[in-house]
Amino acid sequence: MKYSLLLALLATLPLAVPAGAQQTIPLAAYADGPLRKVAVIVAGDTLDFLFDTGGGVDIISPDLARQLGCAPSGRIAGYRLTGEHLEAPVCRDVPMQLGDFHFRGEVGVLDLMELLGPRAPVVHGMISLRAFQGQSLTVDPAAQRLIVETPASLAARVAALQPVPVRLATGLQGAQLDVFVGVPAGDALLWLLWDSGNAGPTLLAPWAASALAVDTARPLEPVLQIGDQPVLVPAALKRPIIHDGVLNARLIERSVWTLDLARGRLWVGEMAPLLTLPTGAQALAPAPPRTDARGWYELTMVVNGGAQSALLHVQDGHGRLRFLGEERTFTIERIDAAGGRLRFALPMNRTYPVEITFTGFQGSGTWGDAERGGKVTALKVR
Repeated sequence: MKYSLLLALLATLPLAVPAGAQQTIPLAAYADGPLRKVAVIVAGDTLDFLFDTGGGVDIISPDLARQLGCAPSGRIAGYRLTGEHLEAPVCRDVPMQLGDFHFRGEVGVLDLMELLGPRAPVVHGMISLRAFQGQSLTVDPAAQRLIVETPASLAARVAALQPVPVRLATGLQGAQLDVFVGVPAGDALLWLLWDSGNAGPTLLAPWAASALAVDTARPLEPVLQIGDQPVLVPAALKRPIIHDGVLNARLIERSVWTLDLARGRLWVGEMAPLLTLPTGAQALAPAPPRTDARGWYELTMVVNGGAQSALLHVQDGHGRLRFLGEERTFTIERIDAAGGRLRFALPMNRTYPVEITFTGFQGSGTWGDAERGGKVTALKVR
């Protein structure tokens, strides 16, 4: 669920970073998914907060507001990506610390757990880009870190990165902070929210999909130009939506991004590929999976009455499977190849058996059990 609020906030004022030193802030995975959390020192306690580049404002829970002795007052207001209007009260002049980075300012008061659900790990608030207003910030989710840059370290870092068109949005009251990435579509630019709090697919408005000339009748696999790089980005159409689109956590973790929030500049490193077929020296000649399952397979699975394409890469005893049009990659265990039959267990909402019988490089079979399942066909391509 997308929990991020596009709310406006008055005057968050970060303290200056000590001269001559970068500030590294550790991140950690949240709920075994693509989201990240950060440890925040507030009111003398070290607490888990979500880190959300699309949140616009910083948030604390009502319980934490009471511990701070804050009687929330005033209102911050804004819109979710669907156009839903939201409001929340604020606490003023709240000091927080992330690693060695200090800031203080107004924060919204909201119980995120009501949005995340009862099974979600507990967080006590949310840190947005607003906390880093006026700073230069490197976001490196794959390495689980944020880096507050100095002028010297910023210049050194971006020398090896590509500039990306960017807009900084400050919301209805001029005090929000969100980043929109410019993506070419013909002679124009689409502006997509840069949102590490989006745990689902990248979202595209229908008009954006049309501008990108993608086939909306099939799972979307648009190629977006990010900097100088054409990047395959699994996406989904979104209605209603007030933006051209919303990038997601999986895309953001595929690279290192550096923001100059004082001057409105953005750079990106090399984007890691999705699970794709190997090329060049890595491309092995295919062999039928008689006793050795290793290789690359294109699968077509009937799921809920519709055909879904997937790519399976089997290594020594394990593998990875990704449905095309989705970001999530499934880890495959219990792989066995014998007598021309390939068997493995597919973990979705539960674990389902898959069995495919091959004649040469082509195979067919079934997946699932008595409650749920369907047919599957396969082609070994490497």
